Amino acid sequence: MTEYKITIRTAREEAGMSLEKAAQDIGVSVKRLKWYELHGSRIPVNMARKLAETYGVSTDEIHFGTEEDCDGWNLSVMRRDVIQRIVNFGISPERAEIMVSSLESKLLAVIQGEEELAL
Repeated sequence: MTEYKITIRTAREEAGMSLEKAAQDIGVSVKRLKWYELHGSRIPVNMARKLAETYGVSTDEIHFGTEEDCDGWNLSVMRRDVIQRIVNFGISPERAEIMVSSLESKLLAVIQGEEELAL
């Protein structure tokens, strides 16, 4: 099974950090952090480690490249879109998040052959 990575921006967002807060915690300007998020392949190794540590993830989980060539970014965008569509039906964002997480767990179990897909 393919392991998907997430972008630097997605790691920050999933850590619940704004661009400003993350830049402050990391010790760089907002402009510099935004540049890192756009040009992930050009980040110094020590900065990559600091970003991962700040966001609570391993450097192995982060795609250090552009968002466009990252499968995890595409999945993250789709996930946010699905959550927003559920919210548009009047479901709270918290409940929508739970619903999507539950669906992801079910799909993963089917993909791994642990459960049958019931239609």
